[in-house]
Amino acid sequence: MRKYLAHVFFFLALLTNSCGAATPTLKPPPPVAFSASQSGQNVARDNRSRASYSQNIRFEHFSLEEGLSQSTATVIFQDSKGFLWIGTEDGLNRYDGYNFKIYKPNTDDPNSLTDRWITALAEDPKGNLWVGTRLGGLNRYDPKTGKFTHLLYSSTNSEGISHNNITALSADKDGIWIGTKNGLDYLDYDSQKIEHYRASSINPNSLSGNWISAIIQDANGNLWVGTQDAGLNFYDKAKNAFFVFKHSDDVFTSISNNRITSILIDKQGVLWVGTANGLNTSESSGRYFTHFSNFPDDSDSLSGSIIYAIYQDRSLGIWIGTNNGLNRYDPQRQGFVRHNHQPTTPNSLANDTVVSIFEDSSNVLWVGTDGGGLSKYNRQQDHFAYYRANPDDPASLSGNFIMPIILGENGTAWVGAYGTGLNRLNAISNQFRRYVHDPNNPNSISTNEIISLKLDSSGNLWIGTTIGLDRLDPDTGLFTHFVPDITNPESLSAAPVNVIYEDHSNTIWVGTSRGLDQFDPQSQVFIKYDTEDNDPNSFDDNQITSILEDENLNFWIGTFDDGVKLFNPSNGEIISYTNNPDNPTSLGSNAVLCLHIDHAGTLWIGTAGGGIESLRAGDRFIYTLHRKRRTAQ
Repeated sequence: MRKYLAHVFFFLALLTNSCGAATPTLKPPPPVAFSASQSGQNVARDNRSRASYSQNIRFEHFSLEEGLSQSTATVIFQDSKGFLWIGTEDGLNRYDGYNFKIYKPNTDDPNSLTDRWITALAEDPKGNLWVGTRLGGLNRYDPKTGKFTHLLYSSTNSEGISHNNITALSADKDGIWIGTKNGLDYLDYDSQKIEHYRASSINPNSLSGNWISAIIQDANGNLWVGTQDAGLNFYDKAKNAFFVFKHSDDVFTSISNNRITSILIDKQGVLWVGTANGLNTSESSGRYFTHFSNFPDDSDSLSGSIIYAIYQDRSLGIWIGTNNGLNRYDPQRQGFVRHNHQPTTPNSLANDTVVSIFEDSSNVLWVGTDGGGLSKYNRQQDHFAYYRANPDDPASLSGNFIMPIILGENGTAWVGAYGTGLNRLNAISNQFRRYVHDPNNPNSISTNEIISLKLDSSGNLWIGTTIGLDRLDPDTGLFTHFVPDITNPESLSAAPVNVIYEDHSNTIWVGTSRGLDQFDPQSQVFIKYDTEDNDPNSFDDNQITSILEDENLNFWIGTFDDGVKLFNPSNGEIISYTNNPDNPTSLGSNAVLCLHIDHAGTLWIGTAGGGIESLRAGDRFIYTLHRKRRTAQ
């Protein structure tokens, strides 16, 4: 057990010493051009999305530890000056790209916020920020003075707002629409007069219900209004009339539920409506709806059926926040890509209840969750494919502790995941095939603890593991095992196998924890390069980390404990290059991790603790060592 743990720590040292963004200041947003994909009848989808998105995306998290006042981000908005505003259940937060400034009610300051629970945000043409609260009415923040002005409901003032529970806001050039728990209001900026719109049993052109849940304006200044339990309303401004769309069990194309949670109008004019029972789209101004919901057996369906947020980014992408994760509509797959919280993946979504979504002017997507704070997704990461293990996806990586990676033909990648087996990535399908140890199958891989990989000139894959060496025939998918056997001198000398190398004659060389082996493909036996004990110019129990052949057909061997060795296989001569504290031009560290020979014939040496070294070839290939010194930062 002690020996096994020593091997594990050795591999960790290799990883942490192997050779191998700050958050931007927020900028004022450009004029927003809404854009997205759309859906049609019978769930027919088009392919208008111009964006390229990663299947797996990494989130940066912002919560209490990072300065956010509370971990439920109910609403997110960026003002014209570039500040990001985040409403929570315990305060309003202003983020400048570095720090949060928090606004809360202060009984000693009459110009502070009226309520901690923020429900809605909007900005008027003068740059004032309007803040809706759960119980404190409507607040207007003047960025020039830093003061809040209050609009509160009063039962004795019929010209005031309809209720102190503000549920939605939508600002235009002339005024601001205010959704409340008791009707819809419109405040004119100049006159400061408020017009009320309420449900009326005697007026068929009135609102269907007074508890407003969502508001959005279309390009013509007309309004779509969602209610808590009375369906969807379309307000025709010219006719001053509301038209109601409700769910009907008898009409398949009616809206899926009467509890409206969110509304979006995309670039093509398609209406997206989130409800308490699925997502709806309409290309016919609400006359016919197409429904999307969660189906447990369909991984392309929505991850959850309660839709809290719908957002359209600048690259024609549609994002949907649900009770069970974040979804992005993928027109190529004709379905939804799911992003969920994974407890074992630190950069996954912070929480699966997604209540708000916003893209800032730097194309960074901010996702507000209920209990997990903010999750930040930087779209610049889409220039890089990101692969990680997903317990619910058998075509994902088997594990996240990645050791060796090599490329095969046609873009195939072989990935060793320490402790969870071997993976092969298909570049076309972008999916992994896993090879894991099966104790009931002698032709399976010998262990899941993968350390090194090598594809030889015949197309065979060699796998170095903690217990020996495996060879995979890619045509049959069968593994051949080579393990140390103290009773057989022609077996592999030791394990683990740290490095595998094929030379100019297609001979396989194996670096183990106790020296160097050569594999004879004809006889299928190993030749161990035994040397005298205590001979510095030997491989006496060296942990071999790297093997390279130079143009003189000599081998450079990196060890983890005895520097670099120059090995002549024709006569067995070995020259050692090690650290000498009294010689500043000697090797900086005897712990060598990796080797590389460049086009000029210079040998580059990566060490643990000694930096990067170069061993330069002279006219007669006499090597002189030059250490690259690093200056203190």
